[in-house]
Amino acid sequence: MNENSQAVIALCSYICPVIGVTPVEINEWAYIEGRLNEKGKTPSVILGFGAEDFKSTFGFDDAKATRMMRLLSRRNAVVAETERYASVGINTVTRFDS
Repeated sequence: MNENSQAVIALCSYICPVIGVTPVEINEWAYIEGRLNEKGKTPSVILGFGAEDFKSTFGFDDAKATRMMRLLSRRNAVVAETERYASVGINTVTRFDS
């Protein structure tokens, strides 16, 4: 799975949920992706973001920036789980897969 897909799945999926944290909804993702596109960036860039980056890039408040960080914190678990799914024939696909 490429890093763009990792970012999307970590933020938007219910795979390996974080208690009390709702994944990013479609309208939120559209906003995030639109801002990234404006800056000529791909989703993978957010894998290296800290809370301040979310605030400055997207105008998020502290709570939303923290939510994004908590969702991204499950990246390794999400990758491992999607690999497990693939081992039994269930493939996870995003539009960033080639």
